[in-house]
Amino acid sequence: MIVPEPAIDLFADLAVEHNPGVQVMVQHSWGDAATSAIMLAVLRLRSAVVAGEVPGATRQSELFRDPLGHASQPTMDAVTYAWFAALYEQSPVGLTSLQDPEAADSAACQRVLQELAWAAEREEPMALV
Repeated sequence: MIVPEPAIDLFADLAVEHNPGVQVMVQHSWGDAATSAIMLAVLRLRSAVVAGEVPGATRQSELFRDPLGHASQPTMDAVTYAWFAALYEQSPVGLTSLQDPEAADSAACQRVLQELAWAAEREEPMALV
């Protein structure tokens, strides 16, 4: 896909036509980290794993489910928290909906993911937060 993608403009025009107050957000995961809070959140997650700061994760390879880079649960959760922060313009820190009651380290892991996603959103100059 070439960015900007004309279909995004068409979609945004249609959305505004039907809801003038709409906000259209686009995730550009493979772009420059300076323009993508999602990518920045994933980069922060990878660094946190290397530093031993993510409970339950010991290797970066655990963040992806295949060699193509498709996300595993911790990465999907970090991206979810980043989107939450972007959409609702508030911190995801303290949310409990993604915690796994079966996993002893889930609450601590989710807290780390929430904090790094929130930090990434606040650092992104084009973010609404």
